[in-house]
Amino acid sequence: MSAALTAPARALEPRPYFDLARELYERVSVPPRFAETKERLSLSPEEIETEFLRTNPWLTPDMISVTCCDRALLDIRVCFGRDLGPRNCGPNEARRDCRLREVSVPASGPPLAPRPGDQNR
Repeated sequence: MSAALTAPARALEPRPYFDLARELYERVSVPPRFAETKERLSLSPEEIETEFLRTNPWLTPDMISVTCCDRALLDIRVCFGRDLGPRNCGPNEARRDCRLREVSVPASGPPLAPRPGDQNR
């Protein structure tokens, strides 16, 4: 899953930028169906979106974009505004939406490791 970042008005140095990206990433919960699967799934983009919306009720359908490549899930994009709150993705993301009837969703991998020096994660 990726967060479509709209950077704050000023540019960030790499470390704060990636800290912010991780914070936004961690706001989005991965549905258990995807986080705990040991084998590939075949689902429609609509089913994938519905699962993410059910798990993250603060999102609306226009704030999320499911993309694919070569009949496989590429990513789930959640859009955030300059205020770091969720926002509509807009036409640029809508053009990237997966239009296939069904895509292959890979088995889940290990969760992201904590960053070095993060004791409380």
